[in-house]
Amino acid sequence: MDTFELVPILKKLPLTVESMTTWGDWLAVGTKEGHILGYYIASNNQKIFQEKGEDLFEPELKNTARGISKKPIIQMAVSTEFRLLFALTDGELLVHNLDQLTPTDLSIRNRACHLFAISVTTEDVGVRQLTLCLAEKKRLVFFFLSGKGGPHARAKERTWEHLGEQNLTDSARCVVWNKECDAVFVGVKKEYFFVPVKSSLQIKEIFPLGHVRSEPLVKNVDNDEVAICKDDKTHFLSSHGQPSRKYTISWGDIPLDFIYSYPYYVALLNKMIEVRAVEDTNPFRIQTLMLPESPKCIVNAEHAYVASAQFIWRLEPIAIHRQLKTAIQSKHFSVGLLLAEMLEGTPEEKKGQVLHIKRLQAFSLFTQHEFEQSLEKYSQIQADPIDVISLYPKLLPDAIRLKRKHPAEPPPLTGKDLSQAMDVLTQYLMQQRNLYKEKLKPGETDTPTIDMLQIIDTTLLKCYAECNESLIGPLVRLKDNYLFLVESERILKRKSKLPELIQLYNTKGEHKKSLNLLMSCHHQSQAPLCGPAHTIDYLQKLGPNHLPLILQFSKWVLGKTPEEGLKIFTEDIQEVEYLDREIVLDFIKNENKGLVIPYLKAIMINWGETKSHFHNELVLCYKSEVLRLLEPYKGKKFEERPKAGQEPGGLGSIRRELISFLENSQHYKPEKLISSFPQGDLYEERALLLGRLERHEPALAIYAYILRSPSLAEDYCEKNYPHFRDIYLLLMKMYLITPDLEKLGIESPRRDKLESNMKSALALLSKYHEVIDTSQVLNLLPPDTPLRDLQVFLTSVLEKKSKERRTNQVTKSLIFAQHVQVQRERIRSEGTFYHITDDTICDHCKKKLGDSAFAWNANNGSIVHYYCWDANQIKQERAKNPGLNS
Repeated sequence: MDTFELVPILKKLPLTVESMTTWGDWLAVGTKEGHILGYYIASNNQKIFQEKGEDLFEPELKNTARGISKKPIIQMAVSTEFRLLFALTDGELLVHNLDQLTPTDLSIRNRACHLFAISVTTEDVGVRQLTLCLAEKKRLVFFFLSGKGGPHARAKERTWEHLGEQNLTDSARCVVWNKECDAVFVGVKKEYFFVPVKSSLQIKEIFPLGHVRSEPLVKNVDNDEVAICKDDKTHFLSSHGQPSRKYTISWGDIPLDFIYSYPYYVALLNKMIEVRAVEDTNPFRIQTLMLPESPKCIVNAEHAYVASAQFIWRLEPIAIHRQLKTAIQSKHFSVGLLLAEMLEGTPEEKKGQVLHIKRLQAFSLFTQHEFEQSLEKYSQIQADPIDVISLYPKLLPDAIRLKRKHPAEPPPLTGKDLSQAMDVLTQYLMQQRNLYKEKLKPGETDTPTIDMLQIIDTTLLKCYAECNESLIGPLVRLKDNYLFLVESERILKRKSKLPELIQLYNTKGEHKKSLNLLMSCHHQSQAPLCGPAHTIDYLQKLGPNHLPLILQFSKWVLGKTPEEGLKIFTEDIQEVEYLDREIVLDFIKNENKGLVIPYLKAIMINWGETKSHFHNELVLCYKSEVLRLLEPYKGKKFEERPKAGQEPGGLGSIRRELISFLENSQHYKPEKLISSFPQGDLYEERALLLGRLERHEPALAIYAYILRSPSLAEDYCEKNYPHFRDIYLLLMKMYLITPDLEKLGIESPRRDKLESNMKSALALLSKYHEVIDTSQVLNLLPPDTPLRDLQVFLTSVLEKKSKERRTNQVTKSLIFAQHVQVQRERIRSEGTFYHITDDTICDHCKKKLGDSAFAWNANNGSIVHYYCWDANQIKQERAKNPGLNS
């Protein structure tokens, strides 16, 4: 790639070139004979002069400073801001006016200096200041150019002011100022140093010169950096001497000199010039220019010049558009991007050119199998993800892939290359997925963004299927995945990823497909989805909106494993809790009646179901099951049957559950259930229902004369006493006077005649005499009742009455004493009086009461106006309650 042309400027000079410096279109040449020659380099019209065979540039000698020294001019520099030219010769620093090359009073003579460096501060830090560093043997001396007018001060008003000096271990061979002009980079015979201007600060060693290199070389480059050469390598440092880049430049030989001409680094080697591109990671060689003679120096400002002893050439850049074309053809895209920014044109045109080059660069990297860098470039230019996907084989339908244009046919990928490329693509697609999701607006369902997300997710699935199957599951489980159903279904079936296919159906709402697949797999012992557990879990999570589907596919589960299948409707999770329980109950009745009781128990325990319909249903189911299990006992006498709940086997267990439920549930309707219970059986249960209906007489009759269990009768009374105070009296009466069971609606299973139970009555009387009315009991007892049978009862009653009488007497005496005390206080209060006259003074405002209303304070006996007393009361109330003030 050609970037520069070596154009002759001066040929076969009669004088020997020792040094050069340049500014604008000017070139100053210092000769071995001690002269300074000032040339103005004019550019000719390129087309006309090329046709005539003449040169492109016309150097014109404008100014000269002849014979200023008898020794060579070994170093030159200019300050365009101060319009000064500096020339070093024979230990003296000569300073000339830049415009006419006339000498000034600023020259520094009679000092043994062999090297110098100047620097001018920028306007950002205030008034411009020119600083000077002189190398004298093994020390550096620093000056600044003083003068009130700064760059515009007259020459006579300027003087050099001493800044400081530093001693070195050896003579300086190159010096360059840092950006802040408060330190210099110095190269000596064997190493480089960072030398502060202030002598109080310490010199810092940077690194040694190298094993081969004979002369140090330090140059300023862009971005406030300096380049320091070590053998054939160039290192970059910040203006404070710290490494600023991770890479170095490796030249083809040891550089004699070095310049920076954006976007290139140019080094002067032995009989050649080497050009390298400015690159972020590895500046590569762009061009090599051979020189007819051994070069001596190279300088650069607006233009670059190279000099040998009798020749001077201009290093003229080739037109930018030609360089750009060559860079693209040579696939030097990083250089092309820099050149594109330098093109003339509108910002939009530059942006389009840069985008085109970046696209070419990304594709080139892909063809070189630099997949990560390639896709990073595509991401930076915000390329269409479909363009990127189309680089890969078999990821897009041919109809879409063939429409995508690339600079060339994408390379075929196989084996390890394909796997690596797929890994990078998945990372790229995940980044793009996140970007497109951010663009997605809430509620959008059919937009180009959705279409792109579908392509991205489906491509991700294809990549995972080829290179990382473990990531298929997390992708399809995403609730917001945008997978194409038909294409994804085909991929998962081909890979036998049935669990993942179930997840895909689920996220896409294709629940019937999922359930059909699960049903077809449940009997395959080797299948990953065998058995009903997967179907149960799936159905549990569908929720009330899919109840018909749940009922449809739960049939085969209930038929295969009823108890496990019932969990579809009883699992304690939100989706199951909100199912319509009446519909579910009817369904279970039709499918498996044996599951009705477990279902009803579950909804009451898990979710606290309180609807009477379900509680009534559970009672009826219990009743039916108890009657069915009682069939073997119908041939036995009632007296020979076990007590309710104490039957062996399942009958006793379920009957205990029924009795417990009737006792504890508050939500069934006994009036709707009582008619369903047989009159000639299930007496314990019937008594509980009668008690809930507050029909205490027939309930007690069952306990006393059918079941003949005083303990159950007493328990019944204890439970109902808070609501019915005469319950014990009613039981007493039941014991003493046999009831008519037929009138009470009770069908007795016993054949013996009913008889009164005096023994139980007396026992009840002795135990609960405190809650039974004594007078009514005495009226109920037969006249021939022996007193000895009533001894315990009467003794307890008399003791109770005697205790009550004594308590009442004491209470009466205390009340009377309190009454007497109150009367005495009344009489004393009524005996106190005050005489009010026209001269009586208000104790509050100290004014006469006159005929105004007044108040008397009983605590201290003071008399005040009523309005004074009222105002004081309000004030005190507000002090106690600050909120009243508002």
